[in-house]
Amino acid sequence: MLAHLYVIDCGWLNLLSDKGFTEMTPENIEELKVATERFTKQTEGKSVEEMRMLFAELSVTFRAFLEQEDLEELCSYGAFQARCADVVQHVVNHGTYHRGNITAMLRQLGHAGAQTDYTLYLYLKIVQ
Repeated sequence: MLAHLYVIDCGWLNLLSDKGFTEMTPENIEELKVATERFTKQTEGKSVEEMRMLFAELSVTFRAFLEQEDLEELCSYGAFQARCADVVQHVVNHGTYHRGNITAMLRQLGHAGAQTDYTLYLYLKIVQ
């Protein structure tokens, strides 16, 4: 699940950074495949701690993108078009969904799981 999240987050950031593409040409499809394979290889054989480091690095790159880009600008993905802000929101929602999956898996294995409530996260940031 962690590898999936990393690969998808990298893919969307890559698409956002390139401003997308307007046609689903064989060349664009091949570029997507190559990029997905590259991101997947970055996760192969990684421990949880190594994955944490990959996500930390990706977070820095994502933040830099968010600080310098016009999030109202349109990003194309073939015939699909959306504001960059909407794609970023999708990436966040995708991550939230899968964090819930991971928490459910942990609980099924008898572990407490992790809190995924955003307001609790904000509160803990203040009190720690």
